Amino acid sequence: MQSDLYAHQQAFLNKNPKRYLLAHATGTGKTLIAILHSKNKHPTLFIVPKVLKENWERYCKLYELKVYTILSKEEFRKVHKTLTRYKSVVVDECHFFGNYRSQLAKALNWYFKKHDTEYRLFLSATPRLASPWSIFTLAVLLGHPLEWYQFKNKFFYDVRMGLRTIPMPRPNMDGELAKIIHTIGETVRLEDCVDLPPQNFLQEYIDITEEQRKALFTISDILPLVRFTKAHQIINGYQSSLIGEPKPLKDNKIERIIALCEENNKTAIFARYNFQLELYKRAIESSKELKNHKVFLITGETKNRDALIQEAEQAEKCIVLINCMCGIGWEIPSISVIVFASLSYSFIDYKQSLGRFLRINRIKTNTYINLIGIDSQNKKQSADEAVWEAIEAKRDFDILLYERT
Repeated sequence: MQSDLYAHQQAFLNKNPKRYLLAHATGTGKTLIAILHSKNKHPTLFIVPKVLKENWERYCKLYELKVYTILSKEEFRKVHKTLTRYKSVVVDECHFFGNYRSQLAKALNWYFKKHDTEYRLFLSATPRLASPWSIFTLAVLLGHPLEWYQFKNKFFYDVRMGLRTIPMPRPNMDGELAKIIHTIGETVRLEDCVDLPPQNFLQEYIDITEEQRKALFTISDILPLVRFTKAHQIINGYQSSLIGEPKPLKDNKIERIIALCEENNKTAIFARYNFQLELYKRAIESSKELKNHKVFLITGETKNRDALIQEAEQAEKCIVLINCMCGIGWEIPSISVIVFASLSYSFIDYKQSLGRFLRINRIKTNTYINLIGIDSQNKKQSADEAVWEAIEAKRDFDILLYERT
């Protein structure tokens, strides 16, 4: 089966590169490109996130790929020394291999050196992790000769901390990192491929309740990260406990989420914490107005995620509750209202989540609503506001990466 290809897909296949980073944006059809690129390059090894194995298997059969193996990245790490030589290796969500000290990166580097793999195709809409070393690692794995000391001196400076010297990333170097990505691969935005209609991005500020306000004053932990996490949880509707289930708190976000779900046939809701999602699930299932909506819960513990995603896509009315760290490798383009009830600090999580509802063949206007908890009686920045500020600051590299030069 060969589908009609878009110009950027055909251009890549005509180029037929041997070792390349495909940093195309979410929704632009990277999976199809990878499968078609692998035809006549038998055998092919696909290394993918565990939760995406079923998805890749379905597409490989759909497009009649003949000789291939699909392994999760965890399976590959365990068996890489026993694998035979593959002519082509495709690494999906390759940013997971971006830490050059990780066992994943070391295993892949060992395999490439051992078998001198001819075709290496890396896929990711978000190739950079927090450190510039992630780009260095991907370049080296693809066989591009970057010199370690030269890279370190260009992108880092040393800071003395007691007896130790700590390398710190130099500021304002995002443009130079983007140049490296354009050297080892290519970037494509969705709007480069199709006429993308305007997307609506809204921020709604939700005042915390008196119960949440009182709970914030009970936080007494010494470690700043622990204090922040507990404050973030309280602002998002519950107080954690060392013993037993966390304590639910009265939360105005739930009322707004219920209202948004009532206004729409299909809604996606992202949240940082599983218990937060569980509270939303309970509230939705107890709402008489939402009794005809199917409710789906997607977390890292979900076993049959691929089947649930497909069922949600086909449902006439549904609400999909998703942990914001589970936003890779699936799609529900039938949903047009997406709510972020809370976020992690990761821009990658946020960017990947945005891309689940736009596909190159399903273009429409979506509305993304970010619910930000604030304390109107306290001028101090809330945990929700701090997280959103961090996400906004990390957007700069993404803008540079997809700039047209």
